[in-house]
Amino acid sequence: MKIAGQRRAILVYHATIKAFRVRKMQECTGADAMVGRTVPCPSAIANVLESPSDDVFIDHVHPTTFLFVFQRRGSRRSDVITASTRAAEKQKERRVRRSATINRSSLRDFKRSDCEQKWFVGETARPGFTSNPGSWLCAVAMILLFAAGLQLGRGADSKTAAAEEKAKPASKTVLFLTWENVFKGRLEPMIEPARLSESGRKVMEGLETSWNRRFETNGHGTRMMMAPRGIRITVEKAQKEPLPLKAERPWETRLDSFSILREGPLLKCWYSVHVPKQKEEFLFQDGRAVETGGNAMCYAESTDGLHWTKPNLGVFSFNGSKENNIVSYANFIASVFRDDHGLPEERYKSFEFGKLPADELAKSPGGNMNTYCLYALVSPDGYHWRSLTNNPLIRHFCDTQNVGGWDPLLKKYVGFFRDHQGGRAISRGETDDFHSWPPPQTLLAPGPADEPDVDYYSNGYTTYPGQPSLRLLFAAIYHQAQDRVDTRLAVSLEGRSFSWVSREPIIELGKPGEWDSGQVYAVPDLVRLPDGRLAMGYSANRGTHNEAFFPAFYSDYPWPTGFGWAIWGEDRLAGIEAESEGEFYTQSFRPEGGRLEINGRVSAGGSIRIELCQDAMPVTGYELADANALEREQVWAKAGWKGKQDISELKGKKLQMRVVLKRAKIFGYRITQTKAGAK
Repeated sequence: MKIAGQRRAILVYHATIKAFRVRKMQECTGADAMVGRTVPCPSAIANVLESPSDDVFIDHVHPTTFLFVFQRRGSRRSDVITASTRAAEKQKERRVRRSATINRSSLRDFKRSDCEQKWFVGETARPGFTSNPGSWLCAVAMILLFAAGLQLGRGADSKTAAAEEKAKPASKTVLFLTWENVFKGRLEPMIEPARLSESGRKVMEGLETSWNRRFETNGHGTRMMMAPRGIRITVEKAQKEPLPLKAERPWETRLDSFSILREGPLLKCWYSVHVPKQKEEFLFQDGRAVETGGNAMCYAESTDGLHWTKPNLGVFSFNGSKENNIVSYANFIASVFRDDHGLPEERYKSFEFGKLPADELAKSPGGNMNTYCLYALVSPDGYHWRSLTNNPLIRHFCDTQNVGGWDPLLKKYVGFFRDHQGGRAISRGETDDFHSWPPPQTLLAPGPADEPDVDYYSNGYTTYPGQPSLRLLFAAIYHQAQDRVDTRLAVSLEGRSFSWVSREPIIELGKPGEWDSGQVYAVPDLVRLPDGRLAMGYSANRGTHNEAFFPAFYSDYPWPTGFGWAIWGEDRLAGIEAESEGEFYTQSFRPEGGRLEINGRVSAGGSIRIELCQDAMPVTGYELADANALEREQVWAKAGWKGKQDISELKGKKLQMRVVLKRAKIFGYRITQTKAGAK
């Protein structure tokens, strides 16, 4: 049976070499040279093929993607091939049929037609359904096959081609905090026609027909294409504004640290205060006597980050009255996170720093590293907290900001803690159970690229608002020779390894004599303000790190501390900058809307221009020569070409942006929907 627009191949699986061998090609121009070629087979597929009870059908819908459907003989259902598939190792040769549709963006139905086990390509389908759902359930698994040599008509160098890059849907804002979204360039082979063999000519024809892969034929050599030049990633220095939470109540001798969490329109803040001595020196909390002098954890809330309310919650008493906002007397030096994954009675979580239980202390060899730990601090509503001091979570001297959270992509609790590696460092742990943690592992420690006096003091872990895959560390950097602390930015896209965006501070110290000229510590979370700007709280003081000893020595020593906002423009933590002239291509994407918007800043005499490309070639009507230059600072400016701003005709197509910068900086881009009537 022939279906118009289809290509077929017969492949034979060889268990001894774990590979397919092309036996026959049908309706595939220029592909005869592929007969006899070997295609590596992933181990998960090899395990399935070596099972004597499987029929396998392969559908090719993308240059590097194959869809495998297999059905157990005698069964009316199909199974999905996964990496965990296991089957007995048997030396068998399996015949497999492969078909590839010209329309690679669509998935097709597969019908089993007769007892001879022939497979046909249906005319219409949706993923996961068959035209006859009562007969059997079609299940599909996507497996990437990458070969070092030719793969069904692909050249050895083809995996570097821009056309082979996996296109990403631009359904969200793309930020330039890392090089992830920048195409790295490629070295393109050039062919000398006089030296081209007949078989080589057929291979070239097959590559052009099958994969739209073309080579220049103006002489032997190579040519660098689409390489970035003249650019670097730089951070934006935070603008600082006061966060008007002050020590103004009788139970607030001095503010210490805090944590901010956005829930809908409300900003919730838990902050630590130094409490003066009370009439009652002790009270009972969670079944234990707690000293009322020392530290307390208080609560405040705001809708705009500027005007704060300290509600009278009536939870704990101060000097005989519950008219206050004290929610715990725990030693709170951590951040608070909301856990919708956990138990309702533990909806809010944090850590408490304290000494090990008495029975463990009795066995301890002594010293701070073997004396202290972190306990769980939990609450159903953010107001009523319980300290679970019967179960140490982290047995280490974590005497600084400790940050936990639920990672929805890793589906684990993650924690970032104090570490010691010949100096202060940052460690990380993850767990399925918040009440049981493995020993954290070192994440970041000072290295040769740092100054010799540097410690990594606290971590400031948070995620980017609306993008949980973009994890950030606003790490406090302690410069011991100066005894001062500023803040640096690191980033991770997968959550388990971080790299510095820059070693320049993103939150700088204030000028000499200002209230934040000694130390600045970023405080999670990073939040978006009502006007779209990004904000991160920070605690600071004028004194240097080791001046903190003096208030303990002298009863009248001033130690002013305060809270502030570190502010950045909308989606402007960092960006790609050209001090003079530079350019780069983005990774491939498929627009889902009708407008391309860019977030950029232009210096005097500078500009940003955008060209849209397909397969490294400009798209007609969207060339650089026609681009409307952005010549001033603008947040989410609409890109245009000779006044045309609508790109709806390119919707769903695989594109790349060529970005040309002149004394300018671009922070990101996004695709938005076109308004009705817009041109």
